[in-house]
Amino acid sequence: MPIITPAYPCMNSGYNVSTSTLRVMREQFQFGNKICEEIELNKSQWKDLFEPCMFFKSYKNYLQVDIVAADVDGLHA
Repeated sequence: MPIITPAYPCMNSGYNVSTSTLRVMREQFQFGNKICEEIELNKSQWKDLFEPCMFFKSYKNYLQVDIVAADVDGLHA
């Protein structure tokens, strides 16, 4: 399954999927599917599908990357 990055240039990042990230993706697909099924049954609304994710409560571990450069040219390296 191609996984297209949202930033330019768009690329397929599917090769980066590991066993653990595949598990997380499957859980999220199942969660979204459950809400879509409830929408079809008039038990939920579309706004429920697009609720913000509570990222820092949902995940115990995460990685933050801060990139700093002296000037804009340093960001193109």
